[in-house]
Amino acid sequence: MRYLLGGYYGMRNAGDDVLLYVTLGEVARVDPEASFTVISELPEAIPAGTRVTITPGSRRFETVRQLMAHDVWLFGGGGLLQDGAERSRQYLHRLDQIARVAKLMRRKILMLGIGIG
Repeated sequence: MRYLLGGYYGMRNAGDDVLLYVTLGEVARVDPEASFTVISELPEAIPAGTRVTITPGSRRFETVRQLMAHDVWLFGGGGLLQDGAERSRQYLHRLDQIARVAKLMRRKILMLGIGIG
């Protein structure tokens, strides 16, 4: 399967980047044919691998455009959702929009390792 990964990856946050590498390893272990595209605001901060492509995330609608070429949208990485933070509400709204588009496109959606608090 082709996996599109979104989250706070490549932002020079060690915890989120560790979650990325663990996710890549575990998904590849379960699905040996897996290929990955990681959307990142700082693509130069994530080294590309044999089956890993890095794409910039700052362009509008990049996630939706990328969904067309992938089977699964996998979103993960750390404590993204915080109580009372305006940015968290905006992020939740954006996640909801992407999830709705992914469902309309009949893509699988996985959310992994997201902290709420």
